[in-house]
Amino acid sequence: MRNGTSAGYSAAGADEALALRQGSSEAVRAALLSARRRTLRLAEDFRAALGPAPHLPYAQELNPPLWELGHVAWFQEWWVVRNTQRRLGVGASAGAERLPSRLAQADAWYDSSLVPHRSRWDLPLPDADSTSRYLEETLSLTLELLDDVPEDADADGLYFFRLVALHEQMHAEAAVYMGQSLGVPLRESRDPMTAGEGGEIGVGEASYRFGAVSEGFAFDNELGEHQVELAAYAIDAEPVTWGAFLPFLEAGGYEDLRWWSPEGCAWLANLQQRRPAG
Repeated sequence: MRNGTSAGYSAAGADEALALRQGSSEAVRAALLSARRRTLRLAEDFRAALGPAPHLPYAQELNPPLWELGHVAWFQEWWVVRNTQRRLGVGASAGAERLPSRLAQADAWYDSSLVPHRSRWDLPLPDADSTSRYLEETLSLTLELLDDVPEDADADGLYFFRLVALHEQMHAEAAVYMGQSLGVPLRESRDPMTAGEGGEIGVGEASYRFGAVSEGFAFDNELGEHQVELAAYAIDAEPVTWGAFLPFLEAGGYEDLRWWSPEGCAWLANLQQRRPAG
C-alpha cells in the first residue's frame, strides 16, 4: 500500500476486514455498501479533475478511469449476478455458463483476463453516466441476491459476495495510486508520513508472518502461511525527491551494479532504457 491511502490500519478497520472475511451476510452487505461509497467518491474526484471523458496517455501502470469503473461493475455481475453456481462457492465450476450481461459487450470490454492492457485505451466504452448506471444496477441486483442467501448458509453461500467486495476495495486502492500518479486531488489523501528530520530510519532484523492466518475468505495468493526473516536495514525517513535522485542518475547509478541486488540486476537487464522517462 502507498502513502496517502485511507486503508484501515486501526483496530476498527481490522475488525471490519475480519467481519467481511468471516461474518454474516449483514457484515458482507455493509462491506459492499462501504466499498461502493468509496468507489463513487473517488470517481467524483477523478471526474472533477479530468472531466467526464478523460483521454489519458497510455501508461503501463495505469488503467483508463472509465474502464476501471466498468470493470468493477462487470466483476460483480460476472461472479454474483450472472453466476448460476454462486451458492457453491469454491466448488463452483470456473467454466460454468453465465447468464447474459446487462451490457451486450461487457465481456469484450471488461474481462481483464481476456482484454489486453494496451487495448483498454482504444475500446468504445460507455460514457460516464452509462457506466454509473451499470455500477448502480449491478450493485442493486447483488444486494437482492444477498438478501436471498439463507441465514444458516455455509461459508460457500457467501463466498462470491465476499470476493466482489474485496475486489472493489482492491480497485479503490488502485484508484488512489492512479490519482497520485496523475496529480488528481483526492479527498481521502493524506500527506505521506515522515520522520520530519530527513535522514534514515533503521529497522532491526525481525521475523514476519505472511499469508492467511485465520479462517474465512482468503485470496489464493494469501494462502500458505509462512515466516519471512528480514535482516536489519535502513530506509529514507522521507520520500526521495527527483532533485535528490538526480545525482545518482547523472553518476551512472543505473550502470553501476554495486548498487543493485541480483534481482535488481535482472530487472535492469530487461529495461529498454536506463533512465526514467520524462
